[in-house]
Amino acid sequence: MKKSVSILMAIFLLVAMAVPAYAMSVSTESISMEGGVISPRYVAINSISAFITMRSNTATCSANVSQSGARANVKIILQRSTNGGSTFSDFATLLNKDYTTRSISAEASRTGLDTSFRYRTKVVVTVYDASGRQIDSGTAFS
Repeated sequence: MKKSVSILMAIFLLVAMAVPAYAMSVSTESISMEGGVISPRYVAINSISAFITMRSNTATCSANVSQSGARANVKIILQRSTNGGSTFSDFATLLNKDYTTRSISAEASRTGLDTSFRYRTKVVVTVYDASGRQIDSGTAFS
């Protein structure tokens, strides 16, 4: 009986020591706590902001981006909610453009919208280095 307990304990210890070897590494988009707000830590994106202005049946969506890569692709996507704002889904891509400047301001509009739905802006930024490799990406919502 003592021998079987000793063998079981040895097996348990071996398994317990092997488990940390299979732990996953943290992604490059780690989470940091600054000022009580959890925000992603970017490599080449300094800031992303998204805005929307609704006038009658027209949505004007805008984005402000500060980045430090060689090139940034900015997508402005109009999202629509069919359930009062609980969830949103992509409705229309209003802008998909590459920029080589560090400070980016972009704007696009969509008219003829059904005002019974709620809308918001989604801004997706992908940053590339001088070799064309993706080095960062981020998303912001209005």
